[in-house]
Amino acid sequence: MQSKCEKAFFRGVALEAWRQITTPEITCEEASFLERMLGVKAGGAILDVPGGNGRHCVQLAKRGYLMTGVDQSEESLSEAQDISSEGVCWVHEDMRRLSWVAEFDGAFCWGNSFCYLCRDEALEFLEALARSLRPGARFILDTGMAAESLLPNLVQRKWFRAGDILMLSENRYDPAESRLDIDYTFVHDGQVETRPTSSYLFTAGEICRLHKTAGLTPLELFGSIGGEPYCIGANRLILVSEKPSLAYDKPVGSAKATCSGNRFETPRHDMVLFDGFQFESNGRFLMYDDQLLEVDPRALQLLAVLVRNNGKVVSKDDLLSFVWPHTIVEEGNLAVHVSSLRKVLSQPGRATTYIQTVRKHGYRFTARIRNLQIQNPRQSRQSAA
Repeated sequence: MQSKCEKAFFRGVALEAWRQITTPEITCEEASFLERMLGVKAGGAILDVPGGNGRHCVQLAKRGYLMTGVDQSEESLSEAQDISSEGVCWVHEDMRRLSWVAEFDGAFCWGNSFCYLCRDEALEFLEALARSLRPGARFILDTGMAAESLLPNLVQRKWFRAGDILMLSENRYDPAESRLDIDYTFVHDGQVETRPTSSYLFTAGEICRLHKTAGLTPLELFGSIGGEPYCIGANRLILVSEKPSLAYDKPVGSAKATCSGNRFETPRHDMVLFDGFQFESNGRFLMYDDQLLEVDPRALQLLAVLVRNNGKVVSKDDLLSFVWPHTIVEEGNLAVHVSSLRKVLSQPGRATTYIQTVRKHGYRFTARIRNLQIQNPRQSRQSAA
Protein backbone atom coordinates (compact mmCIF):
# COMPACT_ATOMS: atom_id res chain seq x y z
CA MET A 1 0.00 0.00 0.00
CA GLN A 2 0.95 3.62 -0.39
CA SER A 3 1.04 4.90 3.18
CA LYS A 4 0.45 4.24 6.86
CA CYS A 5 -2.99 5.77 6.29
CA GLU A 6 -3.91 3.02 3.84
CA LYS A 7 -2.44 0.30 6.06
CA ALA A 8 -4.58 1.58 8.93
CA PHE A 9 -7.69 1.70 6.76
CA PHE A 10 -7.78 -1.97 5.72
CA ARG A 11 -8.70 -3.60 9.01
CA GLY A 12 -11.77 -4.42 11.06
CA VAL A 13 -15.06 -3.01 9.80
CA ALA A 14 -13.58 -1.89 6.45
CA LEU A 15 -12.51 -5.44 5.64
CA GLU A 16 -15.86 -6.79 6.83
CA ALA A 17 -17.66 -4.41 4.47
CA TRP A 18 -15.46 -5.60 1.61
CA ARG A 19 -16.22 -9.24 2.44
CA GLN A 20 -19.95 -8.56 2.24
CA ILE A 21 -19.64 -6.71 -1.08
CA THR A 22 -17.55 -9.41 -2.78
CA THR A 23 -19.80 -12.47 -2.79
CA PRO A 24 -18.56 -15.96 -3.77
CA GLU A 25 -20.49 -15.62 -7.02
CA ILE A 26 -18.65 -12.39 -7.90
CA THR A 27 -15.31 -13.96 -7.02
CA CYS A 28 -16.01 -16.98 -9.25
CA GLU A 29 -16.97 -14.77 -12.21
CA GLU A 30 -13.88 -12.58 -11.77
CA ALA A 31 -11.61 -15.63 -11.49
CA SER A 32 -13.04 -16.99 -14.75
CA PHE A 33 -12.32 -13.67 -16.47
CA LEU A 34 -8.74 -13.64 -15.11
CA GLU A 35 -8.19 -17.23 -16.18
CA ARG A 36 -9.46 -16.52 -19.69
CA MET A 37 -7.53 -13.27 -20.24
CA LEU A 38 -4.22 -14.36 -18.67
CA GLY A 39 -4.13 -17.52 -20.79
CA VAL A 40 -1.84 -19.35 -18.36
CA LYS A 41 -1.62 -23.13 -18.74
CA ALA A 42 -2.65 -25.33 -15.82
CA GLY A 43 0.24 -25.58 -13.36
CA GLY A 44 1.55 -22.13 -14.29
CA ALA A 45 2.60 -19.56 -11.70
CA ILE A 46 0.35 -16.50 -11.17
CA LEU A 47 0.93 -13.48 -8.92
CA ASP A 48 -1.96 -11.66 -7.17
CA VAL A 49 -0.79 -8.28 -5.87
CA PRO A 50 -2.16 -7.14 -3.52
CA GLY A 51 -3.91 -10.39 -2.73
CA GLY A 52 -6.19 -9.13 0.05
CA ASN A 53 -7.98 -11.95 1.83
CA GLY A 54 -7.04 -14.40 -0.90
CA ARG A 55 -10.42 -14.87 -2.55
CA HIS A 56 -8.96 -14.92 -6.10
CA CYS A 57 -5.85 -16.89 -5.11
CA VAL A 58 -7.86 -19.68 -3.51
CA GLN A 59 -10.31 -19.88 -6.41
CA LEU A 60 -7.55 -20.05 -9.03
CA ALA A 61 -5.49 -22.51 -6.97
CA LYS A 62 -8.49 -24.85 -7.03
CA ARG A 63 -8.34 -24.63 -10.82
CA GLY A 64 -4.76 -25.91 -10.89
CA TYR A 65 -2.56 -22.80 -10.82
CA LEU A 66 0.40 -22.09 -8.53
CA MET A 67 -0.67 -18.89 -6.79
CA THR A 68 1.34 -16.28 -4.90
CA GLY A 69 -0.53 -13.59 -2.96
CA VAL A 70 1.23 -10.44 -1.77
CA ASP A 71 -0.29 -7.98 0.71
CA GLN A 72 0.81 -5.53 3.37
CA SER A 73 -2.28 -5.95 5.56
CA GLU A 74 -1.51 -8.47 8.29
CA GLU A 75 -5.22 -8.97 8.97
CA SER A 76 -5.92 -9.77 5.32
CA LEU A 77 -3.03 -12.24 5.16
CA SER A 78 -4.15 -13.93 8.36
CA GLU A 79 -7.61 -14.44 6.90
CA ALA A 80 -6.12 -15.63 3.62
CA GLN A 81 -4.00 -18.24 5.39
CA ASP A 82 -7.06 -19.47 7.28
CA ILE A 83 -8.94 -20.22 4.04
CA SER A 84 -5.81 -21.25 2.12
CA SER A 85 -5.45 -24.41 0.09
CA GLU A 86 -2.52 -26.22 -1.51
CA GLY A 87 -0.86 -24.32 -4.33
CA VAL A 88 -0.95 -20.91 -2.61
CA CYS A 89 2.02 -19.00 -1.17
CA TRP A 90 1.37 -15.88 0.95
CA VAL A 91 3.91 -13.07 1.20
CA HIS A 92 3.77 -10.07 3.58
CA GLU A 93 5.27 -7.33 1.42
CA ASP A 94 4.81 -3.83 0.01
CA MET A 95 3.50 -4.12 -3.56
CA ARG A 96 6.26 -1.75 -4.76
CA ARG A 97 9.01 -4.00 -3.39
CA LEU A 98 8.51 -7.17 -5.42
CA SER A 99 11.85 -9.00 -5.56
CA TRP A 100 11.16 -11.80 -8.07
CA VAL A 101 12.84 -11.99 -11.46
CA ALA A 102 10.95 -13.69 -14.34
CA GLU A 103 9.11 -16.00 -11.94
CA PHE A 104 5.49 -15.68 -13.02
CA ASP A 105 3.47 -16.70 -16.08
CA GLY A 106 0.82 -14.08 -15.32
CA ALA A 107 -0.18 -11.49 -12.71
CA PHE A 108 -3.07 -9.26 -11.73
CA CYS A 109 -3.84 -6.28 -9.50
CA TRP A 110 -7.57 -6.36 -8.75
CA GLY A 111 -9.57 -3.64 -7.02
CA ASN A 112 -8.54 -0.05 -6.41
CA SER A 113 -5.10 -0.60 -4.89
CA PHE A 114 -3.19 0.80 -7.88
CA CYS A 115 -4.69 4.26 -7.35
CA TYR A 116 -3.53 4.46 -3.74
CA LEU A 117 -0.11 5.08 -5.30
CA CYS A 118 1.06 8.43 -6.63
CA ARG A 119 2.56 8.50 -10.12
CA ASP A 120 6.16 7.75 -9.07
CA GLU A 121 5.03 4.94 -6.76
CA ALA A 122 2.74 3.52 -9.46
CA LEU A 123 5.63 3.40 -11.92
CA GLU A 124 7.86 1.82 -9.26
CA PHE A 125 5.23 -0.88 -8.74
CA LEU A 126 4.80 -1.55 -12.48
CA GLU A 127 8.55 -1.80 -13.03
CA ALA A 128 8.88 -4.30 -10.17
CA LEU A 129 5.88 -6.20 -11.53
CA ALA A 130 7.38 -6.30 -15.04
CA ARG A 131 10.63 -7.75 -13.66
CA SER A 132 8.61 -10.45 -11.92
CA LEU A 133 7.02 -11.64 -15.16
CA ARG A 134 8.53 -13.93 -17.74
CA PRO A 135 8.63 -12.61 -21.32
CA GLY A 136 5.25 -13.09 -22.99
CA ALA A 137 3.34 -13.12 -19.69
CA ARG A 138 0.23 -10.98 -19.26
CA PHE A 139 -0.74 -8.57 -16.50
CA ILE A 140 -4.29 -7.43 -15.69
CA LEU A 141 -4.96 -4.17 -13.85
CA ASP A 142 -8.46 -3.45 -12.52
CA THR A 143 -9.55 -0.17 -10.93
CA GLY A 144 -12.71 1.81 -10.36
CA MET A 145 -10.69 4.98 -9.72
CA ALA A 146 -9.74 5.96 -13.27
CA ALA A 147 -10.54 9.62 -13.99
CA GLU A 148 -12.98 8.81 -16.82
CA SER A 149 -14.89 6.50 -14.47
CA LEU A 150 -15.02 8.58 -11.33
CA LEU A 151 -15.16 12.26 -12.23
CA PRO A 152 -18.31 12.23 -14.42
CA ASN A 153 -20.31 10.64 -11.57
CA LEU A 154 -18.61 12.23 -8.56
CA VAL A 155 -20.89 13.47 -5.76
CA GLN A 156 -19.83 15.05 -2.49
CA ARG A 157 -21.76 12.68 -0.19
CA LYS A 158 -23.13 9.22 -0.83
CA TRP A 159 -24.75 6.61 1.42
CA PHE A 160 -24.70 2.92 0.52
CA ARG A 161 -25.03 -0.45 2.24
CA ALA A 162 -22.73 -3.47 2.37
CA GLY A 163 -24.74 -6.28 3.95
CA ASP A 164 -25.55 -5.13 7.49
CA ILE A 165 -23.02 -2.26 7.35
CA LEU A 166 -24.20 1.25 6.47
CA MET A 167 -21.49 3.40 4.85
CA LEU A 168 -21.15 7.10 4.06
CA SER A 169 -18.47 8.41 1.70
CA GLU A 170 -17.62 12.12 1.78
CA ASN A 171 -15.50 13.11 -1.21
CA ARG A 172 -13.11 16.02 -1.75
CA TYR A 173 -11.26 16.26 -5.05
CA ASP A 174 -7.96 18.18 -5.32
CA PRO A 175 -7.48 18.97 -9.04
CA ALA A 176 -3.94 20.31 -8.53
CA GLU A 177 -2.86 16.90 -7.21
CA SER A 178 -5.41 14.79 -9.13
CA ARG A 179 -6.18 13.26 -5.74
CA LEU A 180 -9.50 12.22 -4.25
CA ASP A 181 -9.67 12.37 -0.43
CA ILE A 182 -12.51 10.30 1.02
CA ASP A 183 -13.77 10.02 4.58
CA TYR A 184 -15.62 6.72 5.03
CA THR A 185 -18.04 6.47 7.95
CA PHE A 186 -19.12 2.94 8.95
CA VAL A 187 -22.25 2.27 11.02
CA HIS A 188 -22.28 -1.31 12.32
CA ASP A 189 -23.62 -3.01 15.44
CA GLY A 190 -24.40 0.35 17.04
CA GLN A 191 -20.85 1.59 16.49
CA VAL A 192 -19.88 4.57 14.30
CA GLU A 193 -16.34 4.85 12.96
CA THR A 194 -14.81 7.25 10.39
CA ARG A 195 -11.60 6.57 8.50
CA PRO A 196 -9.83 8.69 5.87
CA THR A 197 -8.31 7.46 2.64
CA SER A 198 -6.80 9.02 -0.49
CA SER A 199 -6.60 7.93 -4.12
CA TYR A 200 -4.80 9.41 -7.11
CA LEU A 201 -6.82 9.63 -10.30
CA PHE A 202 -5.12 8.65 -13.55
CA THR A 203 -6.68 8.88 -16.99
CA ALA A 204 -6.79 5.68 -19.02
CA GLY A 205 -4.11 7.15 -21.28
CA GLU A 206 -1.83 7.89 -18.32
CA ILE A 207 -2.20 4.33 -17.05
CA CYS A 208 -1.32 2.97 -20.50
CA ARG A 209 1.74 5.23 -20.72
CA LEU A 210 2.93 4.14 -17.28
CA HIS A 211 2.68 0.52 -18.42
CA LYS A 212 4.72 1.26 -21.54
CA THR A 213 7.39 3.08 -19.53
CA ALA A 214 7.65 0.06 -17.21
CA GLY A 215 8.12 -2.31 -20.16
CA LEU A 216 4.54 -3.63 -20.48
CA THR A 217 2.61 -3.40 -23.75
CA PRO A 218 -1.11 -2.49 -23.36
CA LEU A 219 -3.33 -4.85 -25.34
CA GLU A 220 -6.99 -4.20 -24.46
CA LEU A 221 -9.15 -1.91 -22.32
CA PHE A 222 -12.43 -3.23 -20.91
CA GLY A 223 -15.21 -1.57 -18.95
CA SER A 224 -16.35 -4.79 -17.25
CA ILE A 225 -15.58 -8.50 -17.04
CA GLY A 226 -18.29 -8.93 -19.65
CA GLY A 227 -15.84 -7.56 -22.21
CA GLU A 228 -17.48 -4.21 -23.01
CA PRO A 229 -14.99 -1.60 -24.30
CA TYR A 230 -13.92 1.01 -21.76
CA CYS A 231 -15.65 4.38 -22.10
CA ILE A 232 -16.35 7.54 -20.09
CA GLY A 233 -18.60 6.76 -17.15
CA ALA A 234 -17.80 3.02 -17.04
CA ASN A 235 -17.75 1.76 -13.46
CA ARG A 236 -14.30 0.20 -13.82
CA LEU A 237 -11.28 0.09 -16.06
CA ILE A 238 -9.63 -3.26 -16.82
CA LEU A 239 -6.34 -3.07 -18.71
CA VAL A 240 -4.76 -6.21 -20.16
CA SER A 241 -1.06 -5.79 -20.95
CA GLU A 242 1.83 -8.05 -21.85
CA LYS A 243 5.56 -8.21 -21.23
CA PRO A 244 7.13 -8.44 -24.72
CA SER A 245 9.06 -11.55 -25.69
CA LEU A 246 12.01 -11.96 -28.03
CA ALA A 247 12.26 -14.45 -30.87
CA TYR A 248 14.98 -15.70 -33.14
CA ASP A 249 14.89 -17.93 -36.19
CA LYS A 250 18.55 -18.94 -35.68
CA PRO A 251 20.80 -19.61 -32.63
CA VAL A 252 23.51 -17.32 -31.26
CA GLY A 253 25.68 -15.91 -34.05
CA SER A 254 22.85 -15.15 -36.47
CA ALA A 255 22.20 -11.53 -37.40
CA LYS A 256 18.54 -12.17 -38.20
CA ALA A 257 15.53 -12.53 -35.94
CA THR A 258 11.80 -12.87 -36.58
CA CYS A 259 8.52 -12.98 -34.73
CA SER A 260 5.44 -15.13 -35.32
CA GLY A 261 2.25 -13.19 -36.01
CA ASN A 262 1.69 -10.44 -33.46
CA ARG A 263 3.29 -12.32 -30.57
CA PHE A 264 6.99 -12.96 -30.05
CA GLU A 265 8.00 -16.52 -29.28
CA THR A 266 10.44 -17.18 -26.43
CA PRO A 267 13.71 -18.93 -27.36
CA ARG A 268 15.24 -21.79 -25.42
CA HIS A 269 16.18 -21.15 -21.80
CA ASP A 270 19.93 -21.03 -21.12
CA MET A 271 22.60 -19.01 -19.36
CA VAL A 272 25.26 -16.99 -21.17
CA LEU A 273 28.54 -16.62 -19.26
CA PHE A 274 31.25 -14.05 -19.93
CA ASP A 275 33.98 -12.58 -17.69
CA GLY A 276 32.19 -13.27 -14.41
CA PHE A 277 28.76 -12.23 -15.71
CA GLN A 278 25.80 -14.62 -15.85
CA PHE A 279 23.03 -13.56 -18.23
CA GLU A 280 19.73 -15.38 -18.78
CA SER A 281 19.45 -15.46 -22.56
CA ASN A 282 15.76 -14.47 -22.67
CA GLY A 283 16.58 -11.17 -20.96
CA ARG A 284 15.19 -12.07 -17.54
CA PHE A 285 18.17 -11.15 -15.35
CA LEU A 286 21.87 -10.28 -15.28
CA MET A 287 24.23 -11.30 -12.49
CA TYR A 288 27.88 -10.68 -11.66
CA ASP A 289 29.72 -13.01 -9.33
CA ASP A 290 26.34 -14.54 -8.34
CA GLN A 291 24.95 -11.11 -7.35
CA LEU A 292 21.80 -9.90 -9.11
CA LEU A 293 22.32 -6.55 -10.88
CA GLU A 294 19.64 -3.86 -11.12
CA VAL A 295 18.96 -3.38 -14.83
CA ASP A 296 16.05 -1.71 -16.61
CA PRO A 297 13.79 -4.36 -18.27
CA ARG A 298 14.19 -2.69 -21.69
CA ALA A 299 17.97 -2.73 -21.33
CA LEU A 300 17.85 -6.45 -20.51
CA GLN A 301 15.84 -7.11 -23.69
CA LEU A 302 18.36 -5.05 -25.66
CA LEU A 303 21.22 -7.07 -24.20
CA ALA A 304 19.41 -10.31 -25.08
CA VAL A 305 19.27 -9.33 -28.77
CA LEU A 306 22.94 -8.31 -28.83
CA VAL A 307 24.12 -11.44 -27.00
CA ARG A 308 22.09 -13.71 -29.25
CA ASN A 309 23.86 -12.12 -32.21
CA ASN A 310 27.28 -12.06 -30.55
CA GLY A 311 29.97 -10.78 -32.92
CA LYS A 312 27.45 -9.62 -35.50
CA VAL A 313 26.21 -6.10 -36.13
CA VAL A 314 22.54 -5.62 -35.23
CA SER A 315 20.96 -2.63 -36.93
CA LYS A 316 19.32 0.13 -34.92
CA ASP A 317 16.01 -0.52 -36.67
CA ASP A 318 16.08 -4.21 -35.68
CA LEU A 319 16.91 -3.35 -32.08
CA LEU A 320 14.08 -0.81 -31.91
CA SER A 321 11.57 -3.29 -33.36
CA PHE A 322 12.55 -6.05 -30.91
CA VAL A 323 12.82 -3.96 -27.75
CA TRP A 324 9.87 -1.62 -28.45
CA PRO A 325 7.44 -3.79 -30.45
CA HIS A 326 4.30 -2.06 -31.74
CA THR A 327 5.61 1.26 -30.36
CA ILE A 328 7.06 4.29 -32.15
CA VAL A 329 10.09 5.54 -30.23
CA GLU A 330 12.96 7.90 -31.03
CA GLU A 331 16.44 6.55 -31.76
CA GLY A 332 17.67 8.50 -28.74
CA ASN A 333 15.90 5.98 -26.45
CA LEU A 334 18.11 3.26 -27.88
CA ALA A 335 21.29 5.27 -27.20
CA VAL A 336 20.16 5.92 -23.61
CA HIS A 337 19.65 2.19 -22.93
CA VAL A 338 22.96 1.25 -24.59
CA SER A 339 24.68 3.80 -22.34
CA SER A 340 22.98 2.39 -19.23
CA LEU A 341 24.01 -1.14 -20.23
CA ARG A 342 27.62 -0.09 -20.66
CA LYS A 343 27.53 1.49 -17.22
CA VAL A 344 26.15 -1.69 -15.62
CA LEU A 345 28.66 -3.91 -17.42
CA SER A 346 31.54 -1.71 -16.21
CA GLN A 347 30.36 -1.54 -12.57
CA PRO A 348 32.61 -4.37 -11.33
CA GLY A 349 35.55 -2.12 -12.24
CA ARG A 350 36.17 -3.43 -15.73
CA ALA A 351 37.42 -1.13 -18.47
CA THR A 352 36.30 -3.53 -21.21
CA THR A 353 33.64 -2.23 -23.63
CA TYR A 354 31.41 -5.17 -24.49
CA ILE A 355 29.02 -3.18 -26.72
CA GLN A 356 30.71 -1.72 -29.78
CA THR A 357 29.13 1.09 -31.80
CA VAL A 358 29.33 0.59 -35.58
CA ARG A 359 28.76 4.02 -37.11
CA LYS A 360 25.72 4.39 -39.36
CA HIS A 361 24.83 0.72 -38.80
CA GLY A 362 24.12 -0.32 -35.22
CA TYR A 363 25.77 -2.17 -32.35
CA ARG A 364 27.79 -5.35 -31.85
CA PHE A 365 28.38 -7.45 -28.72
CA THR A 366 32.04 -8.47 -28.53
CA ALA A 367 32.52 -10.62 -25.41
CA ARG A 368 33.77 -14.20 -25.57
CA ILE A 369 30.78 -16.11 -24.30
CA ARG A 370 29.80 -19.65 -23.53
CA ASN A 371 26.33 -21.12 -23.14
CA LEU A 372 25.06 -23.25 -20.29
CA GLN A 373 21.75 -25.09 -20.60
CA ILE A 374 19.70 -24.95 -17.39
CA GLN A 375 16.25 -26.07 -16.32
CA ASN A 376 13.44 -23.50 -16.45
CA PRO A 377 12.97 -22.29 -12.83
CA ARG A 378 9.19 -22.33 -13.25
CA GLN A 379 9.36 -26.01 -14.22
CA SER A 380 11.47 -26.66 -11.13
CA ARG A 381 8.87 -24.97 -8.98
CA GLN A 382 6.06 -26.99 -10.54
CA SER A 383 7.98 -30.24 -10.07
CA ALA A 384 8.58 -29.40 -6.43
CA ALA A 385 4.87 -28.69 -5.97
